[in-house]
Amino acid sequence: MATAAVDPAPEAEPALARDEVRRRIRRASWGVLAVEDAGRPYAVPMAYGYDGRRFFVATSPGRKRRALEGAPLVCFTIVEAESPGCVVVLGRVRPVTSALARLRAGFLILQRFSRGGLPSLGELRRMARGRIFRIDPHEVSGRARAV
Repeated sequence: MATAAVDPAPEAEPALARDEVRRRIRRASWGVLAVEDAGRPYAVPMAYGYDGRRFFVATSPGRKRRALEGAPLVCFTIVEAESPGCVVVLGRVRPVTSALARLRAGFLILQRFSRGGLPSLGELRRMARGRIFRIDPHEVSGRARAV
């Protein structure tokens, strides 16, 4: 009786240390937000803000906003071109509604998007017209190499 060759179990992906995950979150300026839109996956690159605990993203009217309003569970993946690996954030999204919280979150997003420089007047206007969402992570992990 012949036996079929069995591939060994795939090697576990090396995880990033907690400090490296935090460093990458603070250093990167964008990530890919994956959501569910009418039962279908939808992923889009986005600038983000980060306050040390939560992530913030801004949207104008359209598919992305509709998806965020309709399905609160998201996956946000942060990848840096110059470093292998990624940070994966799983969480629940909620709209930021108070004026003060919107202003603070908008500043965090624009600060990162403008790489620490001053945002343009157009960027400020777009932010004021958009809706801001907060991602409350329930899992944050890092992979040391890209898949």
